[in-house]
This record gives sequence, C-alpha cells and structure tokens, in this order.
Amino acid sequence: MCGIFGTTNPKRDLQSLIDSNASRGVKSLSLFTPRIRMVVDGPGSIPVPLSITEEPWVLGHWQAPTGTPNADRHPFQFKDWFVAHNGVIHAVGVTDTKHILGSTCPSSTDSVVIPMGIQLDGWEGLTGLNGTFACWAYNFKEKQVYLFRWVNPIYAWEDQFSSMPLFHDQPEKDLLEEGKVYEWPSLMKVSSFSPKEHPYK
Repeated sequence: MCGIFGTTNPKRDLQSLIDSNASRGVKSLSLFTPRIRMVVDGPGSIPVPLSITEEPWVLGHWQAPTGTPNADRHPFQFKDWFVAHNGVIHAVGVTDTKHILGSTCPSSTDSVVIPMGIQLDGWEGLTGLNGTFACWAYNFKEKQVYLFRWVNPIYAWEDQFSSMPLFHDQPEKDLLEEGKVYEWPSLMKVSSFSPKEHPYK
C-alpha cells in the first residue's frame, strides 16, 4: 500500500511524516504544494528539501504499486483535480481504465479514475468505486485540499494528516470517518459518498 500525508507546518512535521510513511512506499516519494511538485525515486528515508519547508503547507505520497509496476506516477491530475491515492480499486473493468472512461483516459493505473470521477460527477463520482482508497485531493480552481477515505485509513489532527497514526495509544480517535469528504486543514465535513460494496462488511 502507498502512504499519504500532509502538514501546515513543514519545518516541524514534514521530515517525520516522510519517515513514518516510508515503510509504505517502495517506488518514489512525491511532494506537492501549489508552487512546487517534486518526485524523488527510491525507498527509505529521504531528506526534506529546504526550499519546500518554506511553503505554507505540503502534501506527500509514498508510492507502492500493488499491481505490475509501470511508468505512471502518483499523484494524478485530471483538469481541475490533483489526487494521491492509497489503496486498490476493484470497480468493474477498473484495471482497464480506458474501457471505463473512454479513450481520453490518460493512464492504465487504477488511481486515475478518482480525479476523473470527481471532475465529471462531483463527489458522487466516488460512489462508483469499489475497493479501498484513502486520498488527498487538491482543486486548482478552488485552491482547496480535501481528504476522503473508504476502508483505508487517514489519521488527522489539527495541522497534519497521515496514513500512519501519530499517537499509538488511541489511534482510532484520530481516524477520519469513512464515506465523508473533509476540507483540510479545517476538517469540516462538506460531502458524503457510499460505494456499493465494502470489502470487509
């Protein structure tokens, strides 16, 4: 599985978030701000570039392909949406995304259906996904970050979030609710969705 994370205090938190999620990624690390996008190849701990710690917030993604590795890199952008995904999607034909979404689909990786679905159908676009996903999503027009999950975890606190719990004594209290869409960093619920299947229910 991949790892996702973010912080509004990169100087304080970013290195620890990179390190704590490093075990979840074996291919590459992506860091994103409205001004900077960078990808670093290689597993394990990677030092934080000083330039990015000056940003007001940073989103991150450790990539660990669950299928056959290919040249595609998370996160994916489709029009207004830029999305990082942790999980495996098992919608009908999702392993052939061009079959689902037509010849305009830019990738054969399952994650790309998420920004396309949101762009085309709003948050209702998530209801057609089966499998597991935990995501951050940035909307370029709104200049807003969103968090949402189905099965896979996102632990969130006042100024950071992560696939890995920060406080190990009671991690469930920081777990975002399944099927809800949150603005970040306010953590205000703004929408909901309900895929047809839950792999563990």
